[in-house]
Amino acid sequence: MMCQWYVVKTKPHQERRASLNLRNQNFKVISPFIKKINCEPLFPSYIFVSFDINKDFWPKINNSYGVSRLLSFSGIPKQLDNNFICQLKQIIDEDGFVKKSLFNFKTNMNVQINDGPFKGFFANVVKKVSNERVKLMIDF
Repeated sequence: MMCQWYVVKTKPHQERRASLNLRNQNFKVISPFIKKINCEPLFPSYIFVSFDINKDFWPKINNSYGVSRLLSFSGIPKQLDNNFICQLKQIIDEDGFVKKSLFNFKTNMNVQINDGPFKGFFANVVKKVSNERVKLMIDF
């Protein structure tokens, strides 16, 4: 089996600490940030980690500094869709920052998601949080 990507919930405002500690344990980590006056995580309290569930001692992730828990179902980590990680890698630079402003949305704008795990779903822009971030209400 090869390495897959999983979601790690971090303790509040400890994305960098958790990422550093997991990298020090030889895990691959993606923790995207938005460049602003202060760097802000793209996914607050969440980072992504890669490991081989059959070979790596992944339970130690839950005991790493900055980590709240590895997201799992019935004690087994739930792997992410590789397409999500591939698309995420395309929008971040080598330092983990979002490459450019990708959001030109306005509040109450109706949008259709045309890529990623929610491809084809319609959503409404609830709030424009910043030039780099919006909150969506997805119509399931």
